[in-house]
Amino acid sequence: MGRVHTKKANEPRVVLLVPFSSEDPSRNQIWGHVRSWINQTLDYPMYIGEHFPETPITYNLSLARNQAGHKAGDWDVAVIHDADTVINPQQIKDGVALALETGAVVYPYVERWELDFNGTKMLLQDETSDWQKHMTQYTHTQPLGGCIIVRRDLWDLVRGFDSGFVGWGHEDGAFAMACEVLSGKRLQRIPGKSLHLEHVLAPAKKPDNPVYLANQARIKTYMQSTRQPNARELIRKLRDESIKTDQQHGTTWPLIKDNKEGMNQAFALMLLTDVTNVLDKYKCTHWLSDGTLLGAIRENGFIPHDEDIDLGVWAEDFDIRVIHELINRYGCNILRLQGKPDDGMIITVGRVGIHLDMFFYYPVKKPNKKTSTKIYSCLYTLFKPYNTSNRDKQFDCELPSYKPLVQHDFMGRKFWVPKNAKEHLVAIYGPDWRKPNKNWTFENDQSNMKLRGTIEDMTADRLAVEQYLKIQPIKQKQS
Repeated sequence: MGRVHTKKANEPRVVLLVPFSSEDPSRNQIWGHVRSWINQTLDYPMYIGEHFPETPITYNLSLARNQAGHKAGDWDVAVIHDADTVINPQQIKDGVALALETGAVVYPYVERWELDFNGTKMLLQDETSDWQKHMTQYTHTQPLGGCIIVRRDLWDLVRGFDSGFVGWGHEDGAFAMACEVLSGKRLQRIPGKSLHLEHVLAPAKKPDNPVYLANQARIKTYMQSTRQPNARELIRKLRDESIKTDQQHGTTWPLIKDNKEGMNQAFALMLLTDVTNVLDKYKCTHWLSDGTLLGAIRENGFIPHDEDIDLGVWAEDFDIRVIHELINRYGCNILRLQGKPDDGMIITVGRVGIHLDMFFYYPVKKPNKKTSTKIYSCLYTLFKPYNTSNRDKQFDCELPSYKPLVQHDFMGRKFWVPKNAKEHLVAIYGPDWRKPNKNWTFENDQSNMKLRGTIEDMTADRLAVEQYLKIQPIKQKQS
C-alpha cells in the first residue's frame, strides 16, 4: 500500500513532480535511494513523468516534467525534483512557503555538490561510510536544476518547460529565464546545498553531439531575447514553438488571452493577487474598486478593454511596508504618486507592463466636523501639455461606506469587495452600469466626480508621499 498523504481543509496542495523513465540499472538504483529518502521526509503526493523515445538520445526531460504536472491535476505548488538529487527536506519546505508567498520560481539551495561514482556507490551501499569525501562543489555560476519549486499560476503562465530542448541540457535555464521575464519576479533561493548522485552520462550530454549543440543554440536565443525591449513577446514565441509537441504527448495548457485593446489578463491577475496578498499580510483594508469591481460583478473578469487594475485602500490602516515589500520581493515599480498621504493619495505600481492603481479612501466629514458614513477618494486631471505640467485639477469622488467587505470569486480567486458593490457601481457609472461602454472615460463620464479645485504644485505633493512612504525619489511620467 502506498503512503497516505494528509491535507487539511484549505491547505494548499503541494505535489512532487519527478521525471524518470530509464532502464539503466545505475539510474534505477539511484532513484530507489532518492525515492525512499523523499517518502521518509516529505508528505507530498508524487507524480512520475515518463517519456520513452525511439532512441535514448532524444529523451525529453521537459516533456517528462510537463507530463508529471499534467498528471498531478489541480495543485497549488509543485516541487520538481530530479531522480538523482538529494536535498535537505527543510530547504524544500521553506522553498514551498516562499513560492506560495511570492509567486516567484524558487531554487531550494545555493550550492550544488557532485558525488563521484565511487562516492555514489558507497552511499548506496552504506550511508554511514565516508562517501562525503567524494563530494565536489559545482563551480559554474548560477547552478540550476535538481529541484525547482513553482506556484501554479506561474507554471501556467510560462506553460511549463520548453519541450524544444531535446535530450539533456539548458531546459532549466530557459525555464528560469521565462519565469523571471514573464512574471517580472526575480528568482528566489533558499540557503543550503543540493547533492547530485553520479550515474552513466546521458548520450545527449556529450558536448559535440548535435542534439546538445541544438540546445546550446536555443538557450543562446533565450539569453538574447531577455535583453530586448520586447523580451516578453520573444520568450512567449519561443515557448509557442514547442506547444504542439506538448499536445502530441497529451499535455495541454490554459489559453492565454492577449487583448489587443487592454492588458494581458494572466499578468494582471498575478499582479492583483500579489498586491492583495501583501495588503492582507499587513492587515490593510482593501477591495476591488472602479473598473476592476465593475468587471468582477458584471463579467467575472477584467473588462476586455481595461488598461489597468483598480483597488480601493482604506488610508487609516495602511502600512507602508506594503510598498517596500512589493518593490523588494515582488519586482514591482512605483509609476505614479499623487495627492497627499492624508488626503487623496494615489499610488500606482507596475510590473511587466501592467499598472495597478491604489486609490486611498478617507471618511467624509460633515460641516459640523462629524464623520458621515460616506467615504471619498480623489482623481486628478493634468493641465496640458502633459509632459511639462505641474498643475492639475482635483476631484472628490464620494461613495457609500465600504463596510462590510465580503469575499467574491473572481477569475478563480477570492478578493474583497464591498457587500453593497452595486451601490458603488451606480455611484460611479450611473444606473446603466450593466451596459458595456468602450468609450467611457472618467473625465467625461464618471458620475460621482466633484471638482474641488486646482493643485498648483504637484511635485510638492509627490515629495510628501515619498517622504511618508520612506522611499527614494522616483522619476515619474506625467499621464
